[in-house]
Amino acid sequence: MKRIATCCLLIVFFATSAFAQKSKLERANKEFERYNYAVAIQMYKEILDKTDVSEAKINLAESYRKIDNMAEAEYWYGQIVHLPEAKPIYSLYYGQALQANGKCDLAKEWFKKYNETEDGSIRSANLITTCDKEVVEQLLISRKNFYEIQHLKQINTKFDDFGPAFYKNGFVFSSERDDKGPVTRIHDWTGFPFLELYYTDVDTINAETLEFKYDDKPSKYDKKLNTKYHDGPIAFSPDQGKVYFTRNNIDARNRVGKDAEGTVRLKIFAADGQDGDWSNLEGMPFNSDEYSVAHPSISADGKVMYFTSDMPGGFGGMDLYTTNFEGGTWSPPKNMGPRINTEGNEVFPGLHPKSGRLYFSSDGHAGLGMYDIFFMDNNDGVWGAVQNIGFPINSNADDHGLILNDEENFGYFVSNRDGGVGRDDIYSFKYTVAKVEVLVYDENTGDPIEEAEVLNDCSGLTLKTGANGKVMFEMPLNQCCTFLASKSLYEDNKRDTCTNNMLSGTDLLLRIPLSQPLDFAIEGVVYDEQTGDPIPDAKVTLIPDCGGTPIPVVTNDKGEYSYILDKNCCYDLKAEKPTYLTQTTDKPYCTKGLRASKTFEHNFYMNKYLIEPQPPIEPQPAVVYNPTTGEPYTPYGYTTPEGEYIPVEPQSPNGYYTETGSWVETPPGGTYPGETYPGGTYTETGTYTGGTYVGTSGPCPVTFVLEHIYYDFDKAYIRSDAEEPLAELLKILADNPEVIVEIGSHTDARGSNRYNERLSERRAKSVVKYLRNKGIASNRLENVGYGETQPTNECVDEIPCDEEKHQRNRRTEFRVVGLLDGTRYNCDTNSQIDERSTAPIILKKIDRCENCPF
Repeated sequence: MKRIATCCLLIVFFATSAFAQKSKLERANKEFERYNYAVAIQMYKEILDKTDVSEAKINLAESYRKIDNMAEAEYWYGQIVHLPEAKPIYSLYYGQALQANGKCDLAKEWFKKYNETEDGSIRSANLITTCDKEVVEQLLISRKNFYEIQHLKQINTKFDDFGPAFYKNGFVFSSERDDKGPVTRIHDWTGFPFLELYYTDVDTINAETLEFKYDDKPSKYDKKLNTKYHDGPIAFSPDQGKVYFTRNNIDARNRVGKDAEGTVRLKIFAADGQDGDWSNLEGMPFNSDEYSVAHPSISADGKVMYFTSDMPGGFGGMDLYTTNFEGGTWSPPKNMGPRINTEGNEVFPGLHPKSGRLYFSSDGHAGLGMYDIFFMDNNDGVWGAVQNIGFPINSNADDHGLILNDEENFGYFVSNRDGGVGRDDIYSFKYTVAKVEVLVYDENTGDPIEEAEVLNDCSGLTLKTGANGKVMFEMPLNQCCTFLASKSLYEDNKRDTCTNNMLSGTDLLLRIPLSQPLDFAIEGVVYDEQTGDPIPDAKVTLIPDCGGTPIPVVTNDKGEYSYILDKNCCYDLKAEKPTYLTQTTDKPYCTKGLRASKTFEHNFYMNKYLIEPQPPIEPQPAVVYNPTTGEPYTPYGYTTPEGEYIPVEPQSPNGYYTETGSWVETPPGGTYPGETYPGGTYTETGTYTGGTYVGTSGPCPVTFVLEHIYYDFDKAYIRSDAEEPLAELLKILADNPEVIVEIGSHTDARGSNRYNERLSERRAKSVVKYLRNKGIASNRLENVGYGETQPTNECVDEIPCDEEKHQRNRRTEFRVVGLLDGTRYNCDTNSQIDERSTAPIILKKIDRCENCPF
């Protein structure tokens, strides 16, 4: 019976104990949901002292994280990440706790583990990067010489002291230090007193060394602004005539507002006044009972506010927002976007009124651990890259609330790092740098280059330019650094600058031009001037003025050539081909000073000055066409009296048909009814009979007519209007220094043969004299007067012609008749059968000479 009774008593005891534990867990969870973390922590610890409850472990770890106790948070997250019900986010929180406690190698593994889950994010990827040794070393050394920090022992307490804001001769800050009154008001979230606003004077001890003295006992700032709940941080307008501050959701009548879950959120309030006499207290129009807005910061003109909020539509927990004062009210807030806001939290914005640089804290960007301080430069209204301010301002603890004086050489920030006297402590720092604004621009267009990378070799820091092509660097004083700018499709460029003998806060502008690799080329076709056909295997030589030997290029079967040109160089071109006159460009093609890629085009039109000997060929029957039908006649036949042509086969090799159809046998060389030629003839029916074809016996020089060489009637001197065509001849002679040319002059048929012969000789001599005076050697020039013996048209003696036709005969020509090496060109035209064997005369278009006294 006793065993039964004992057993029953044990069952009742365990049942009662289990019920009590369940009841306590429910009470603890309720406090947790109300953000009363200090109370919830104690209750969860009591539960876990007696039994292992996964829910209690999870909420205990979360509670320690919420109150920034990362040592305890690390322990409890280490317990729960192995539980079956553990959420992926706990891996991230465990890694953060490890990182905050200096265990980055272990933290990296948990960041990776979280990143491999479906909930993995950019945030965890950033944290993985932060734990890379090279990244950590960069953050530790890149800016360590910029700052000298000091802990303000006389200001800080064992509680939270944070949110400094310059005011008059000191600064206002938030503190939990009010624990000495008759009634201590404890905030359940942290278990510490509520925040109040305090003020301290700052007396200058040494302005040059930036040494200051602070009040031993800061005083409460203002009774109207301090309430029984949280008050601060605070911000002032530029004239300090308006104040903006954060407090719990309590209105001017001390009425508390709560969200749907009963939580008192944070709001931003404003008040007007002077010397601390504040009135007209009102909340911002974007305040809400359902979300928090906090940490205001005001621009230099008082028209832009920066703040943090967890309002719907953000990118993570707390995001940074802006609002503008327009038309007497503040505009709807605008999220600052994903460049600055992450899946984590961005808090404590602080805008420097002079430089426009925005400081803020984030646990979502890559940093040294927990909240790091970051900044963005504002260049002409364009925000630059987000940059970590680096060590020693940042640590593996929470760092935030940075402010700088107008001179940007002294300021304050807040940290809960090891070595302080409480939780959040206020630190001062000296900031001794010169600011270097680097502008990267396109050398060719002058346009700024966005997303160009700029490397500072002193710090090893690489930043990217914004849309205005600018990026801001800091340099320690009395140092020289090299800045290397690079961008895809551009050639790298660098510039050096020094900060010797400069004062802290000096602004420098460094301009770095980048040029795209410029591509230059030249291409063209070499043509035959007379036929228009392309000339294959012609040699085009490029002669650079920037050093190097001439560059030969041979045309392809289409007469084409091309070549890649160097930068900052000029090229003369020369085209050569046997039996053609060499030709050069009138002016060089230059790439010097060009700011864009370019392909030049130059076509050569070469004049053939020799016709090669024609080999003998067998004669072919001429083709005669019937003028009525247009059909070709057969080789032999006759025409009837009625005009009908009767084709008939030949009866023998030599002979012809008469008009009546009779065949007449004729021996070779005889006379035929058609035109007779040496060695044979064409019959009236178009049949060639007898004889052989004889080609030319040597190369025939081509005769060129010079344009616009006009002479006054009965005169031989060179007129001024002839200088342009003669300049063309001078260039040909200069391009072909080995040739000997004959200058031949002709007259029209008016006048006697003897007179015209002598006149043409005088005219030819006058051209030769002109050329000699221009520097052409006499042994390269021969003059001949042809008189009226070689007309170009029908205008011979007794045939009436107009003046333009006479002008065509009154001309000056030149042709190549030999070379200085003794070669002579004589065309033997003993064959008159084929006109192809004779040297052609190249007649160019002749403009009528107006008002010429011929």
